[in-house]
Amino acid sequence: MQTRLDDATLDMRRKHRRAMVTRILDAADHLPADERQLLLAIYGRGMAVSEAAAMLGTPERQLRRRVRALVRRVSDPAFDAAIRLSPDLPRQLRQVARLTCIEGLPMRQVASRLGISYHSVRKQCDAFRALTQTPRQRPVLEASA
Repeated sequence: MQTRLDDATLDMRRKHRRAMVTRILDAADHLPADERQLLLAIYGRGMAVSEAAAMLGTPERQLRRRVRALVRRVSDPAFDAAIRLSPDLPRQLRQVARLTCIEGLPMRQVASRLGISYHSVRKQCDAFRALTQTPRQRPVLEASA
């Protein structure tokens, strides 16, 4: 049995893709320069990953993984929260949120760059995560009769 997509479904898929590309390009403005240029080349100018890999002199597979990781990072709600909440956060929490959520650095590198302990970075990440996530409602346990 062959399934066939109707025109309305195809339009919805294109619209979703277009919205996603727009979101990626908007988020790219907040990334470091090299990552921003990569996303603008692929999503903004429509360059193929194979062309970009040849131009950069990196293996295509490695660049595909890097682009996928970048898209995952800019699609994460913590990325938007780090941008949106940044002016209202204390200095150290703002720095940790920027380096971990926006620049995508591991906590050990953030600790080294800021000159603080790994434990402090981890505590700041937990505090930021608590700020950005909505509390989950606990299930109500019913009393047995």
